[in-house]
Amino acid sequence: MTNLVPIQRVTIIADSVLTTTLLENLLKLGSNGYTYTECQGKGKHEDLPDPYTGISRVRIEVLVQPDAAKRIMEYLYSEDLRHYALVACVETVEVSWHEKF
Repeated sequence: MTNLVPIQRVTIIADSVLTTTLLENLLKLGSNGYTYTECQGKGKHEDLPDPYTGISRVRIEVLVQPDAAKRIMEYLYSEDLRHYALVACVETVEVSWHEKF
C-alpha cells in the first residue's frame, strides 16, 4: 500500500460571480491547483431550484498544506467577501503523492 500523508482540503461554496477572483487568489495563497463545479442547494441564502434565475453557486476544492489552508480561510472570511454568499470548511485528508501539494 502507498504511504499516505495528511494534507488539508478546503471546500468553498460561493456565489458564482466570485469564481475568477477566488481562483486567482487561491493560487496566490498557496494552492497549486483547484477543482470547481457549478452547484445547487439550499442554505442560509436563497434556494436555487431553477437554473434560469441567473443566480448560481460554485463549489471549489483545493488540496493544500496546513499553512496555506489557514491563509485561504483568513482571506475567505475577510471584510472584502463578507457581503457575498460564501461558506467554507477545512478537512484533513490523506494523499499518496504529497510532493504535488
